Amino acid sequence: MPNPSLLVIDDSKAELEIMALTLEAAVPGSVVSLAEGPLQARAMCEEQSFDCVLVDYNMPQMDGLTLTRELRAADPYLP
Repeated sequence: MPNPSLLVIDDSKAELEIMALTLEAAVPGSVVSLAEGPLQARAMCEEQSFDCVLVDYNMPQMDGLTLTRELRAADPYLP
């Protein structure tokens, strides 16, 4: 089974770093990608698929719920 590919989306660099360290420790062998906001996340999701996406709810450009809806519209099976 391949290593899980995870995407973390947050507008805070500090939060992204904490989440990356936490996920890498909790899910050994995982590949954690980081997006600094919804625009970067959408571009990353167009380029590759992820096994799981973790989204911050409060971001200045777009709230996490709206972003999640957009990502799921493009890939309805995205967890």
